[in-house]
Amino acid sequence: VAALAAAAAATPASTTAAAQATGVRLAELNAALAAKADADVGRAPLIAAPAIDPAARAERAVACLRNKAQGLGFDAHLTDVVARLDATAGGHAGRMRSFLYVDVVKAASSSIRKVLARPPFKVSWKDEGPKRVDGVAESCATGKRTKTSCWTAAQLEERFASVWSVVREPSAKFESGVRQMWAQQGHTMLSLPTADAALDALLDAFENRDGKDNRCWGNEHLQTAGWRLSGCTGEADGGVGGGGGDPIYNH
Repeated sequence: VAALAAAAAATPASTTAAAQATGVRLAELNAALAAKADADVGRAPLIAAPAIDPAARAERAVACLRNKAQGLGFDAHLTDVVARLDATAGGHAGRMRSFLYVDVVKAASSSIRKVLARPPFKVSWKDEGPKRVDGVAESCATGKRTKTSCWTAAQLEERFASVWSVVREPSAKFESGVRQMWAQQGHTMLSLPTADAALDALLDAFENRDGKDNRCWGNEHLQTAGWRLSGCTGEADGGVGGGGGDPIYNH
């Protein structure tokens, strides 16, 4: 380490030479430290960890989400989505270019929607086009936010190649949601002056919700990723648009 510091402090004729010399010494130091660590624990040098299979990782994530949602006992509810339904190509080609993005608040959702609104996608959660197709409830094609319930589970599998979303570390997400709530509902800065106070109020409301989960949040930006990712599809018996079908995480 002392030798490294001396090399860095020296003033060679060329700054490029100085950078190269420092880089070489850093590499030597790292190699020496790694060799010492291996010798200390009496094992062979470390090897690269095997690549994680994306499909296996996605399966584990869905299983974790399912356990959380079922453990919390969420009632059937609807959440917001952005649909890209490519009906121009038709058949398999059209399906492979179609997807459903599930909006998770305070997890880059505004930025993602802005990207999806630009070419080549040009879609919005208020688009009527993707919803004005056979079998979709007329109530979903009104220019309001698209919901998970606009398609039945069977329609979802038939028309979309993927259902995806983006999540965020829960504590940072919740704190960001509290700040958004303060910005939108100024009076909450007095009644809920800290994120801890907001969390206590939310937990109390959820515990005493009496079957009305959707009214517990107070502000949608406090909704958890588990809630947003467990919105229900439409019902297979014709009740499309009303929810009560299959949780979106199953797709």
